[in-house]
Amino acid sequence: MRLIFRIGFALTLLVAALAVAHAHPGTDWDDELGWAILHDDHRRTSTLHGLDEIEDLQSRFGDDLLYIRDGDERYVITDRALIERAEEAAHRIVDPAKAMAKAEARLAVRQAHSAKAWVKLQNAEAQLEAAIEKQERRGDDAEELRDALERVREELEQIQEHG
Repeated sequence: MRLIFRIGFALTLLVAALAVAHAHPGTDWDDELGWAILHDDHRRTSTLHGLDEIEDLQSRFGDDLLYIRDGDERYVITDRALIERAEEAAHRIVDPAKAMAKAEARLAVRQAHSAKAWVKLQNAEAQLEAAIEKQERRGDDAEELRDALERVREELEQIQEHG
C-alpha cells in the first residue's frame, strides 16, 4: 500500500514538474525538480542535466522508465502504464508550449511587417508633404495630393493602433 502511495505521489510530482519546468525555464526549479521519460525509443527530459545518470539508470532498469528527481530524492518507475500516463501528461504540457512559441514567432513576423509598412508610409507621407508644398508654391491645385496624404496618415494610425 505504501508503494502505491509513493508511486502516486511521484506521478503527481511529475505533472507538477512538467508544468513548472516548461512554464519557467531557467529557474531554480530546473535544478531541484527534474524528470525523464524513456519509452518506445523516445526520450523526453525536463532538462539536460543528469543525462549520464539517466543512461546509467537505463542500463540498470531497461529502455522504458520514468525518472523523477526532486532535490536529493530520486524515483525510478518501470511500470509501463505509469510511464505511458506520464508521457501523455508530458504531451499535454509540452505541446501547448510549442504552440505558444509558434504564435509568438508569427506575432514577431507580423510586427516586422508592420514596422516595414510603417517606414514606407512615413516615407510616403514626407514625399507627399514635400510635393504638396512644391505645388502650392507654384500655385497649382494640390487637392489630390492632400487626399493621398490623408489616406497615408489613416493607414499610419491603423498600424499604430493594431501594431
